[in-house]
Amino acid sequence: MTQSFATVIIMTGILLKFMQHFQGELLRVAVCGVYAAAVALALLGNSKVFGWYLPDYFKVWCIVCVAGLGFGIWQFVCLYHKLSGFEQIA
Repeated sequence: MTQSFATVIIMTGILLKFMQHFQGELLRVAVCGVYAAAVALALLGNSKVFGWYLPDYFKVWCIVCVAGLGFGIWQFVCLYHKLSGFEQIA
């Protein structure tokens, strides 16, 4: 459960970061690439070679989740400030 939640939080932070730098078609292509990479990593993580989603790594995933939450909040604040600047110009 924590592994899935951490992945969603990290993806949210990455997508917020992309929204600050890309627009239009380039944003869509970048987002599709990130989702493809996330699916590939999830499939590799479930394999016996890597085994990232085993219960042994629960504490690591908790740390990753907290770090991802901090990154996501930071990116949300950065995006908010960037969009506020556009409102002041208009």
